Amino acid sequence: MNERKNYGFLFLDGKSLSRDIEICDAGFEECAPGHNYGPTVRNYYLFHLVLSGKGRFFSDGKAYEVGKNKAFFIRPDTLHQYCADKSDPWHYAWLGFKGAGAKALAERALGIKAVVFDVDADLAYDLESILRTDTDSTETLFKLYSFLYRLLGGIYSSLSQSETAKPDIVKSAVRFIENNYFRPFDVTWLAGELGMSRSHFTTVFSAAMNCSPYNYLTRYRIGKAEKLLLDAHDFTVTEVAYAVGFSSIERFSEMFKKYTGKSPLAYRRDKGRKDSGSATVIE
Repeated sequence: MNERKNYGFLFLDGKSLSRDIEICDAGFEECAPGHNYGPTVRNYYLFHLVLSGKGRFFSDGKAYEVGKNKAFFIRPDTLHQYCADKSDPWHYAWLGFKGAGAKALAERALGIKAVVFDVDADLAYDLESILRTDTDSTETLFKLYSFLYRLLGGIYSSLSQSETAKPDIVKSAVRFIENNYFRPFDVTWLAGELGMSRSHFTTVFSAAMNCSPYNYLTRYRIGKAEKLLLDAHDFTVTEVAYAVGFSSIERFSEMFKKYTGKSPLAYRRDKGRKDSGSATVIE
């Protein structure tokens, strides 16, 4: 392993655990501003997982903006180039593989066209952690093989969901929010129940609804709170907060003012029972 703090790679020297799949390249780098690699061609498959920062990836004449929680994928014999942003250069980790079964594995998991993917934030850190803490050993190879299959499995799951399950996922999420808004759940929990990472769930939901799931949930809760403040005068503000799913009066008051421009007490005072029909409740 290279000893430089911001750069490291694993010297594999032809070591492999399988004839079908061979891990052949692995490392990490905190790139200098504007750091450029290529144009070049490789003879193996290669992932770069971005931990932070951003840059541009060029492949087959197309340019892609790639930032945190994304990965870009290089296929063999494909002309490519990548360059770190000059003001916010990326920090990435990479993993390359080849072998008799590599093409079938890659196409099964990723298809034949996509080159940029969403990845869970922790994955890139897991890869760098393996490379920073382990020596060039068989144990490290087992960890890298395990990581490769976790990565491919996660991307396959995300692609399958985004291509075939977007409407069902979003409908299920909206239905759950509208039926359970009064329960103290959050978006991370809901995404997990739907079998998705929070970042991917947010992408899918936002594309369908033109707002993030967090904003949809919060607006729905605030809308219900407006109605309670106007129609249920026996309820204190604290009781209203808990009734619509907030876990604290402080958070409720903060978000209510953010979305309506008034504190809950001011809203109740200014609107009054006679104006309850103007409450912006989401039905």
